[in-house]
Amino acid sequence: MLSNKNPLVSIITTVKNGEKHLEQCIQSVINQDYKNIEYIMIDGGSTDNTIDIIKKYEKNISYWISEKDIGIYDGMNKGIKNATGYYICVLNADDYYTDNHQISIVMKRLINNNVEFVYSDAKILKINGEIKEKGSSPLSTDILLRNYIFHPTLICKKTVFTKIGLYNTNYMIAADYDFVLRLYLGNFKWEKVATFSVCIREGGMSYYNPKALEEYKSILKSYNLFTIKPKLNYYSILIKRKILQFNFFKNILSK
Repeated sequence: MLSNKNPLVSIITTVKNGEKHLEQCIQSVINQDYKNIEYIMIDGGSTDNTIDIIKKYEKNISYWISEKDIGIYDGMNKGIKNATGYYICVLNADDYYTDNHQISIVMKRLINNNVEFVYSDAKILKINGEIKEKGSSPLSTDILLRNYIFHPTLICKKTVFTKIGLYNTNYMIAADYDFVLRLYLGNFKWEKVATFSVCIREGGMSYYNPKALEEYKSILKSYNLFTIKPKLNYYSILIKRKILQFNFFKNILSK
């Protein structure tokens, strides 16, 4: 167990042309009552007012950079490499914490239970403005068939990245799913908590994107994970998972 009751937490936000929602994201971080936070902002070369917003809150940001990258996961990797915190989490520029006590609450669970990472369910802000609770999948073979862990709810020790590596930038859409599978295979001590309130806006890169299917297929095939459920080949696993995630393939399969 850590001797420091308030270890440094690095929160990483990647953004590109995110002026619409970035300020709400930033405010949800800097208003946390857990004060030992290192806030890192990685901008992918924005051409809107994003940089002006970052500069507005510059005194609350420990490190930021604006330069072209090869995608959101490249930005996340830059943030992780520059992070000095004992724990790391990623909060996307379109998302936000709904409670100012959340980091404090989760850090108590991490420290007291001596686990390597925690995650939780999330709140989904739909395009029509409705907010719905949505559950993360159990960290078991069930993640092959259902929605995976909501990435902004994940807080882990920095040593986790040392053990299993950073995000695989060969995947432009599904590198977070690849990372979760490595967590699943990594034999870590973890806990799902019920108190971590993150609101995620509907409409991320993987929503309604048929290119995601090919990446999920490649990921599962690379780990031979379709052999875990021998009655299902990896195509059926992918299709069922996509149907349950966002119902997009219902239309494709009906044609």
